[in-house]
Amino acid sequence: FTISALSIVPRSLMIKEMRFRSFFTASMVSIIGGNLIVGLALAWLNWDIWAYVWALFAQNALMTLAYWWLQPVKIGRRWEWKYTRELIRYGSGSTLFNALNYAATKVDVTIVPLFTGSDLEKLRKAGIYERSSYVMSLPITIMAKLSDNVLFSGMAQMQDEAARLRKMIIIVTNLLSVLVIPATVLIIFFSPQIIRVYLGPNYYEAIPILQVLFCAVIFRTLSRLCDSLLRARDAVFRGSWVKGIYLVLMIIGVLIASPFGMVWVAASIVATTFIHYLMSLHLCRQLIHISWAEQLRALIPGIQLGILSAALAGGAGLVLSLIHLPALIFLMTGISAIGSIMLIAIYRFPQLLGKKEVNPLLFIPDRWKKLPFIRQMIQRL
Repeated sequence: FTISALSIVPRSLMIKEMRFRSFFTASMVSIIGGNLIVGLALAWLNWDIWAYVWALFAQNALMTLAYWWLQPVKIGRRWEWKYTRELIRYGSGSTLFNALNYAATKVDVTIVPLFTGSDLEKLRKAGIYERSSYVMSLPITIMAKLSDNVLFSGMAQMQDEAARLRKMIIIVTNLLSVLVIPATVLIIFFSPQIIRVYLGPNYYEAIPILQVLFCAVIFRTLSRLCDSLLRARDAVFRGSWVKGIYLVLMIIGVLIASPFGMVWVAASIVATTFIHYLMSLHLCRQLIHISWAEQLRALIPGIQLGILSAALAGGAGLVLSLIHLPALIFLMTGISAIGSIMLIAIYRFPQLLGKKEVNPLLFIPDRWKKLPFIRQMIQRL
């Protein structure tokens, strides 16, 4: 914690200035030096669990050094209480906001074991639920890092320009929907194969739990966009009220659903996450005067692609099940085939990604727009 704390200032400045190439360089230095060199070397020397401990230590130390090297910070001698008070005010609100959000997303795996007592069978099912929740959290963690770094930095630079923020919210909502909704649908359809490959045969009971939980991925991911806006507009205390209600609803939902089984717990998580998403949309509407209709219309392209991916996944699953392929080959073949068909459909009908003013094709880097097939897609819009 001490070493990581020393990196906060250069890291924050790097994100604020959107120097993501330097950010990536620092991350790679720490991962390669800490995990691949220190960690694997100590593991090879039979340091056991201490290989991982010192790998984590080395990773944080190297990352801190890289941040200071790539983003030097001049430290002054004067102490400015004005800015200190401002940092404490915003920092305390941001800490409360993040703490409540973290607690709300982890309360299910905290409460569920409380209902097991000494019953080993119930304890086993609680463990299965915990693993399902972990798998579900992986894509959310990735999107959270994107939100914390890219989206927050961009919104902070235009925090007083409501019109630009409205446009950004609509564009990013459209982009997230066309990425997350179809991917979630595929994961739901291919959950049996994912569980078999990733967790093994002892976790087959996790399949229905994972299928239900992944419905929450859509709402949690889209809520991250609103979280970035709240932080950029300095509305973290207002957001904390929403996170507090979210936490209470999660606790109530888990308490009510736990006696009926883990699938019902997962369903309560989805329902509560959906309510939290609606509350987040309401806050966005208040902050930048964006209508419900505008926010919900941005989801239509993703819903359309989700329906298409569901139809393709159902057909592919039916065909591949007749061949009796190993789980990994089944998964890779199915996703590759469906992905190829969807890419062809998007190439032929780029309007599937949304209307011209919000279509992601218009916001990709200029060097990509020069590619012949991208240029043809843009011309069809």
